[in-house]
Amino acid sequence: MDKLAIGVLAGLAGLGLGWIVFAPAPTTAVPTASEAAPAKTETRVVTEDCGALEAELAALKRTSAFQDAMLSMARTRLDGVAMTWPDAVPAEQEPDEVLAALEASVEACGLPLDVMTAECSEPPCILTAADHSGGTAYGFSVSCPTWAERYPSTHVSGQVVDCGDHEEQVLFVAAGWEGLDEGDPENLQLRLAARQQQLVDAWVCTPQ
Repeated sequence: MDKLAIGVLAGLAGLGLGWIVFAPAPTTAVPTASEAAPAKTETRVVTEDCGALEAELAALKRTSAFQDAMLSMARTRLDGVAMTWPDAVPAEQEPDEVLAALEASVEACGLPLDVMTAECSEPPCILTAADHSGGTAYGFSVSCPTWAERYPSTHVSGQVVDCGDHEEQVLFVAAGWEGLDEGDPENLQLRLAARQQQLVDAWVCTPQ
């Protein structure tokens, strides 16, 4: 500041006009080139011949269908073909009847069995019982007249179920009748075995 300006300020101060404060002039920010306008985006559509991919997908589907067919054939050989109940069923083969007959035989012949369920999704019904005989109850279908006289054709089998801290013996009883196998006894045996395994898998062990 030059001497003249200092003198003016001093004079003004002496007149009681106070101080004059010089504030800096406001500044305006100038946007940069990148901020001045939004960046432009460009969308490109890429087209590609998908023929090779579609051919590969079709081949995979054919392979999957073939594998499914082979698996179905293998399952049929192992488990047989599911059977259906005929229109005419002997009265003694009705689920309630055959279950009641086994319970009556247990009572009449003193069999160490606890009758549990009757699985009748296919013919014949498979009766399930907890076997406390130590494996000696298999012959009841012949030795117990209450059962043998009514169901001369009976399939009896058993299986030991691993319950972790103990084992349980399960007895399966399937009462057949003439013509039940529909001319295919092998399929009947496969179906009985497959259904029995399902019952074993679903078995609920008794807590010890």
